[in-house]
Amino acid sequence: MSLIFICIMKLVAEWFRDNEFATMSGLTLFGGNLGSMVATTPLYLLVVAIGWRASFHVIALITVLFGVLTWNFVANRPNSTDSMAEKRSKTEPGKLKQQLLETILNKSIWPTVTMSFGLYGTMLALKGMWLGPYLTQVYGMSRDQATNYVLLSLVAGLIGPLMMGFLSDRIGRRKLPIMLFTPLYLVIWLLLAFWNGGMPPLAALPYLLIMLGIFCSPAALTWACAKEVSHPSVVGLATGIANIGGFLGGAVMQFLFGYILDLNWQGTVVNGLRIYPVEAYQSAFLVTAGVVFFSLLTTFFIKETYCQNIYTGNTVTPEKLAE
Repeated sequence: MSLIFICIMKLVAEWFRDNEFATMSGLTLFGGNLGSMVATTPLYLLVVAIGWRASFHVIALITVLFGVLTWNFVANRPNSTDSMAEKRSKTEPGKLKQQLLETILNKSIWPTVTMSFGLYGTMLALKGMWLGPYLTQVYGMSRDQATNYVLLSLVAGLIGPLMMGFLSDRIGRRKLPIMLFTPLYLVIWLLLAFWNGGMPPLAALPYLLIMLGIFCSPAALTWACAKEVSHPSVVGLATGIANIGGFLGGAVMQFLFGYILDLNWQGTVVNGLRIYPVEAYQSAFLVTAGVVFFSLLTTFFIKETYCQNIYTGNTVTPEKLAE
């Protein structure tokens, strides 16, 4: 999937203006989250109707169809005036190795990586692995009910990136919306950890999940921030490195969350599955809040680019925006 996503980011950088990049990134995430949403209740219903093997065949055929459409209709870039020699020089293997090293050593990229680690990574771990068990074990929900709550959080994940990308491009800021929304995301995790001992009232739970999905949306600006502090010739490398944060965060946080649960397990097993008490989830939420807090601290080091690449010589300043 990373191969597809990074290629899309490169295409967006080629086809759209700097002050449209975040909006298009948000739209791309909208498509990805829409697929995740289809993989909850709709996929469950499809599996019930035709079985999981046939369902996977349907998914595979749809994927192949989109691949054929992409091959036939998507162009790498608009008509360019670059000479063939210039285009070849951008892809020389020796130069690529040098560009990779320079991109890795670009200190302005890494705060966006840690920001994505703390925001997208924690949300990915919660939705992808631990939200369902939390709902069934702490609130006593059936799997069908829990799936609907996961679906609700994914719907919020559809709205958040679109809203964040459009807002950032509209106001001509990258760092400002990140600094505004990240503390709110931290507050929701603290509410999950402390409200009613780690078990917020059921009536409030849907709103908390919606706010989690929306307030983690600054992660949608990860690729825009990385692109705009890197030379235009290494957009693919820059967005690829930036992409590490969220998915590394998801992998680490799934493991860390489970490790904290196991530390607080009281020995209860039902049908071969460990049942964790609410105190275990409370501890895991608190540790997750600590990761988000660290991510918040790193956002202070993100460079404000005013939606312009710093190498183009046309960086927008607050004075220009005021004009």
